[in-house]
Amino acid sequence: MFKLIIVEDEHLIRKWLEIAVDYSALGIQVVGTASHGQEGMKLIQEKEPHIVLTDITKPMMDAFMMFEATRTLSYEKVILSGDNDFQNAKKAMQYGAVDFLSKPTDTKELTECRQKIVLRLRVSTRQKTPFLEEYQTLLTSIQQVDTQNQIIQQILEFVHQHYC
Repeated sequence: MFKLIIVEDEHLIRKWLEIAVDYSALGIQVVGTASHGQEGMKLIQEKEPHIVLTDITKPMMDAFMMFEATRTLSYEKVILSGDNDFQNAKKAMQYGAVDFLSKPTDTKELTECRQKIVLRLRVSTRQKTPFLEEYQTLLTSIQQVDTQNQIIQQILEFVHQHYC
C-alpha cells in the first residue's frame, strides 16, 4: 500500500478529501491528515508517505515552506489550490509537484490524479527491483567468496602448522 498524507486547513474539504475516493481500491492508505503546514511537516517526517496532497495557503507554514523543510524525503506532491495563479503553479512544478488541482475539484479528477501517481510509483518500484535483486546476488557472491577465502586460509594454516 502506498501511504498518503492530506494537508488542508479547511476542515470540511480535508474530511471530503479523506472519503471522496476509494483509496484502498487504488492501493493507497491515508496515514494522516493535518490542518496546517507545521503539522503536515511533522507527519511527513514521521510517516514518510509516498504521496502528499496539500493546499498551498495554510496557517503557520505554506506548502512550499513545508516542501522545503522536507526536501530530503522523497514523495509525490499534489497541490490543491483555490488560486489558479500561474506563479504558484510554476513554483509547485519547481518543487516537483506532479499535479496541480484547482478548487473546487471533483471525485473524478481526484481519482484520475491518484491513478496517475500510483502508476508512477509502481513503475518506479519496478525499476528499482532489478537493481535490488542484482545487488543481493552480488552481495551473496561476495559473502560466498569471503567464506571460501576463510576456508582456504584455514587449510593453509593447518598445512603450514603440521607439514612445514
